[in-house]
Amino acid sequence: MSVPIVEDRLGVTLSGFYEDSGGLVDRINPATGSVIKENADASESYGFSGDLLFQATEELDVRIKVLHQKVKYDGTSAVELADLNKTPTYDNLSGIDQLSRQHTEQDYLSATLNYDLEWATLTATSSYVKYEVGAILDYTAIFSDLADTLQGNPLGTTTDAPFSSPISSEKYAQEVRLTSEDSDVFEWMAGLYYAEESTTQDQLLITQPGDFLMALASFPSEYKEYAAFANLTYYVTPDFDLTAGMRYADTTMELKFITDGPLVGGPSDPATESLPTAKANIQTYLFTARYRPNEDMSLYARIASGYRPASANLTVVNPITQEPASKPIVDQDNLWSYEIGVKGNLVEGLFSYDMSLWYLDWSNFQAPVSLFGTSALGNAADGITAKGFEGAFSLRPTDGFIITSTVAYTHSTLNEDEEELNGLKGQFVPNVPQWTASTRANYDFDISSDMMGNVGAGFRYVQGSPSAFDDGDLGDSAINIPSDSYFLVDMNASVQMDNISLNFYVTNLFNKSAFANVIALLIPGAPEVSGQPIPLTATGTPVTPRTFGAVLSFDF
Repeated sequence: MSVPIVEDRLGVTLSGFYEDSGGLVDRINPATGSVIKENADASESYGFSGDLLFQATEELDVRIKVLHQKVKYDGTSAVELADLNKTPTYDNLSGIDQLSRQHTEQDYLSATLNYDLEWATLTATSSYVKYEVGAILDYTAIFSDLADTLQGNPLGTTTDAPFSSPISSEKYAQEVRLTSEDSDVFEWMAGLYYAEESTTQDQLLITQPGDFLMALASFPSEYKEYAAFANLTYYVTPDFDLTAGMRYADTTMELKFITDGPLVGGPSDPATESLPTAKANIQTYLFTARYRPNEDMSLYARIASGYRPASANLTVVNPITQEPASKPIVDQDNLWSYEIGVKGNLVEGLFSYDMSLWYLDWSNFQAPVSLFGTSALGNAADGITAKGFEGAFSLRPTDGFIITSTVAYTHSTLNEDEEELNGLKGQFVPNVPQWTASTRANYDFDISSDMMGNVGAGFRYVQGSPSAFDDGDLGDSAINIPSDSYFLVDMNASVQMDNISLNFYVTNLFNKSAFANVIALLIPGAPEVSGQPIPLTATGTPVTPRTFGAVLSFDF
């Protein structure tokens, strides 16, 4: 809803949403196979936003935005798998997850001032972001036997192993920039940036009965960044321009690491809980060239650099030998990206296209690693190389009929053997599909003088991807079971009259079954069959089965 409060001076836009998702995976009793709760992975999300714009003068405007949203999940959508062939233990939409639940909550507030100085525009933005993530996962299948072994209990004594991992963060950022007026020769932008962020992250695993502490890890951090940046664009001709940019950042990360329990090496020493402060002076660069041979085509080339700062990490130890398996700080990684592309249209807009080729040289790549059933981070010291292309196309045979298509290819691999990640040279980065594609057709038509209709159909394709690096090292408890490739068809139809519209849709029309994500874990000492490990636990997340729905909209 958008409402003017003072005509041409002050206005506000308000919106809100609520969604109750019924879920799709039933929770069952593993002993009897009977259903305990249908659609146990249901979720609820809601939120609101506000946008206030004050046009104080012709030269000055102030904009304030606020956003709040929250999502609650009753459980995961994990389906137990019986073997490395992804055979469901029960069926495609049944799981035994008894304990998992999760919630996320986010608040965002920003104020932006724009002032026209005639020769440039001054923009000042202040923002505040707060988020909380709370999760409890059921790790009983992973840690029950290990907990019994460490306690000297008969196997089967441990019945529950809830793992909680609350995360919270508050971030304040301030940016001031000057942007030049439009010019036929030079355009520029320069600014300053400051940010400070406080983050707390805890991980706790206590098995039952007996309240046996397997792992407690708390790593609060304080992050500060000061940065200056500038871009300059030079128009060699009206159709050819060059842009160069640089950003300099001074970052500081103060970390603490508090631990207890056999999985993380026992209680930490209070004298060494504060880790060395991580400081960095970072320069990133941007170079772009654009050429427009005619009004219907634009060519570009871009080179840019970027980074992810160092961060605290869960220090995992071998619970039997007490040797460390991960490090307390994950190092900063850096990348250079290279991209060339073309966009435009043909035959007076009948066909439009946007295509690009890209290449990434990503050094010291940060990646997740699973160690003895727990998740941590590591660095690929020699980095990864990624390359691919993307394309978006549209065909409009008539004013009311349009076909849009997208296609993307990604090839991302380790440059060398990486012991820290238990990966080998040439292996694909997990959970990154090589091919994705989609096509959708929509047709608008008049039903009557005051009523319009629409029908549409399309497909989505995602190629399966590896779930983990697969060098077979039992220190890394993740087993590579690739996710499924899937091809899904969707349809929709709608009618609209004045400010009311009614839309009907069906997704996954042919009710295809596939696992879009797979996780398989192995603990050292697990049995093998025909030389192949039997996963201690393996789960898959199914694609949403055929779903019918309707949406009623009213604009006011």
